[in-house]
Amino acid sequence: MIETVTLDLIRFLVATASRRDISGLTTIHIVKYLYLCDYYNSKTEGKKITSWDWKFWNFGPWCSNSYTAVKEAMDKNFISSRVTQSRKDIDEANEFLVFYVGREELTDRAYDDLGRKVLPQIRTRIAIESAIAKYACRTNPLLHYVYNETEPMLEVSKGDYLDFKGLKWLENAKIEKKPIKKRTIKKAKVILEKIRNKEKPTYHPPRGEFDELYFKCINILNRQDELEIDDGFDAVASVADKIA
Repeated sequence: MIETVTLDLIRFLVATASRRDISGLTTIHIVKYLYLCDYYNSKTEGKKITSWDWKFWNFGPWCSNSYTAVKEAMDKNFISSRVTQSRKDIDEANEFLVFYVGREELTDRAYDDLGRKVLPQIRTRIAIESAIAKYACRTNPLLHYVYNETEPMLEVSKGDYLDFKGLKWLENAKIEKKPIKKRTIKKAKVILEKIRNKEKPTYHPPRGEFDELYFKCINILNRQDELEIDDGFDAVASVADKIA
């Protein structure tokens, strides 16, 4: 029998998809998002959300408990289901169940409370919400992500149990610093020198029509020796600059 908190977790995952107008999640999507909850929380606080033993199987991370949990969540009305068909086939054999949680079933506050209950670590919660928003019910991108970009799935063979120990978020992990090659530094210096020596833009006076008084004042300013403090020259200039 699956614990209620795990059934609530499945409800939260499916509700997260429904609230983002995703048509629904199938069993394989929910199973992969359950795996990601364990993966993200192991990176956040060094332990999984579930107590399940995941292994590498045909479609990535798998454990029998995850399938049992999805079925029980449906049977106990934690999630709703409807039958849909593959877009490529119309045979009844290609019908499958899609799970959802109606928006009216959870208020915004109830949804937030449920999230805090099943995923107390906010970083884990934000990570799984982001993953659902990104991959939604798109099976191939989701499988590619869990296969190739989550550490427990790397360098394992079919049937191997997955190891969640020692996982850390990138900024908490030690990053190997590689020295910059002298040739690269030299090229950078050349580029910087070219930028420093780049000719500054020259001043371009505004274009437009100027009256006679404007040019007279310009001539006086150009002949500074003729401009004296008490030369008796009084004038009021008004320059209209008409931009072409």
